[in-house]
Amino acid sequence: MKTIEEWIEEIEDALDEGEYEGALERAEDALAEHPRAAWLHGYRGEALACLEDLEGAIASYRRGVGEAPDAAELHEALADLLFRVARFDESREAAERALAVDPATVGALDALSRLAEREGNIARADQLISRARAANPEIPQPVRMRESDFRDVVTEALERLPDDFAEPLKKNLAIVVEPVPSDALIQSVDPPLDPTVLGYYVGVPLPEREPSHGPPALPDVIYLFQRNLEHESSSREVLLVEIATTVYHEVAHFLGFEEDEMEDLGLE
Repeated sequence: MKTIEEWIEEIEDALDEGEYEGALERAEDALAEHPRAAWLHGYRGEALACLEDLEGAIASYRRGVGEAPDAAELHEALADLLFRVARFDESREAAERALAVDPATVGALDALSRLAEREGNIARADQLISRARAANPEIPQPVRMRESDFRDVVTEALERLPDDFAEPLKKNLAIVVEPVPSDALIQSVDPPLDPTVLGYYVGVPLPEREPSHGPPALPDVIYLFQRNLEHESSSREVLLVEIATTVYHEVAHFLGFEEDEMEDLGLE
């Protein structure tokens, strides 16, 4: 029988190599030998999250915190996953439990800052991010601006797009700026839209449209989420690049590019 530490080393190696199925198999084999090892449940959750099984990952992390309620890192990971599936009250609870164990738990502070952004409490969000930066200075302090100034940056970013991607914006494709994704938009797809998303295209991609003699009555829409974009940007210039890249990505969806094709465009 392998020790827990030996299993963890194997799982970490598989995760580092991007072998998520292998990491999951190792985690499950390890748990067969050590069913109450909290960290093994956590690594199983990490592998499941990498495989985009977020609900399975949440269940695995919950088992982990059940075995080790004082493990701040497990509560932290759980808070992040719960936020990403729009279970906001549960995310807040997990983040607060992490901070009760360790007040400098960076991921928990980030989850609470995003929740504050959703509530429109930007001062509170920035206070929480400042606390996270005290523990990890590499975390960006978001650049904040009025919506009108943000729209000016959007206009400037659009001027950076290649002609092939800028042209569709003149033809039945609108850009809408919102603070964060609304609950309705998040729940409009299954699984729910990730609340941290920077932009989102809603419409019918050009290759999927039926031939017609005229444009649709209403334009397709690219949503840009100001607070999410700010959250990732430490300066106006970084924000400019983030907006341009996000619009570029969403116009690619409009034009019918698949996700793997976007890698060739430098959009992933």
